[in-house]
Amino acid sequence: VVGAHKHMEEKDEGGGAFVFSRSAATGLWSQSAVLTPEKEDMHDYKYFGNSVSMYEDTTVIGAMGDNDKGAASGAIYVYDYDSRYEYWALSIKLTSEDASQQDNFGFSTDIHKSVIVAGATGDDSMGKNCGAAYIFYKFYGKWQEQAKVLPYDCQDDGNAFFFGTSVSVYELTVAVGAYAGHGHWDSAGAAYIYYMNANGWALQKKLIAHDGMSGDKFGWDVALYKDTLVVGAWGEQGKEEPEEHDQGPEGEQGEQGPEGEQGPGGEGGGPGRRRLQPGDEGPEGENCGPNSPPDCQQYQGYYNYRGASAGAAYVFARSGVSWNQEFKLLPNASNAYDAFGSAVDIHENVLFIGAYQADGTNQNSGAAYLYAPP
Repeated sequence: VVGAHKHMEEKDEGGGAFVFSRSAATGLWSQSAVLTPEKEDMHDYKYFGNSVSMYEDTTVIGAMGDNDKGAASGAIYVYDYDSRYEYWALSIKLTSEDASQQDNFGFSTDIHKSVIVAGATGDDSMGKNCGAAYIFYKFYGKWQEQAKVLPYDCQDDGNAFFFGTSVSVYELTVAVGAYAGHGHWDSAGAAYIYYMNANGWALQKKLIAHDGMSGDKFGWDVALYKDTLVVGAWGEQGKEEPEEHDQGPEGEQGEQGPEGEQGPGGEGGGPGRRRLQPGDEGPEGENCGPNSPPDCQQYQGYYNYRGASAGAAYVFARSGVSWNQEFKLLPNASNAYDAFGSAVDIHENVLFIGAYQADGTNQNSGAAYLYAPP
């Protein structure tokens, strides 16, 4: 299922979703259906198809601009495939129980078995655009709202988190991305893990990047599979700890400048060798910031930088109730503004990472990277 939220058929940017099926006989993919709301339910700037997700014969389509409960309050549509008639039938249109205008409910969606989760980045319950995520469960064949989860650390202080930018669900675990949430540093981004227990949905862990900096957009996309979570951070600058004494070819990584200064290769967010984000105590960079947990381990050295918005992806693993960062992924070669990590997914032991502005056949045509065990 492919969303096209600016598709114009009945209304301006009303949206649509296109279904493709693979032939069992030939193995070829072809378009088999186009899904749109009923004519009386369609309106301008509905953005139907801004998010899509699928599990077996059920697909969920977000329409963050839906006006049912107020301007851009948002909605999601659940379709089931009827194999007898080879037809996608609308099962239900879902809105949040406390919907309000500009909530953008349905900005993100995901489904696994009997659980649907939908992000509402414009929800103001904790503060302006702090965001929210709603969890629906299928009881006896009917979808019902079961929980609303919120970013506990977002305040009404002008720092919007946009919690719900991305969502993912696997079994009874839900991940929610907040690309402007606070990591070690303000607005570095964060991901929140919720788990269903006997008392309902509870926060299990807030995850941040070990080397996160403001503007990394960590949490722009998230993907769960069993006990593994992949988090995209397309605003990240391609930071990597250099090998000891590795200065790199002149002009490629930049020369090391005086204490607390950037080398010439590091100016303006370009490639170079420099410290992390400046701390409150002076110009020397540090990974531990004002929001760091007490056990944050300070890194005092220099990082190599590939450039502004080169991007990165982070892999976390769960052991019991603990989540730990296992890997930081960077492509073999990346450049500024590649936006690696703008989309992520995982199935079994294969990771998929999108870089929508990487140079492919043409400049900025985009690329996708697959990671798998050797």
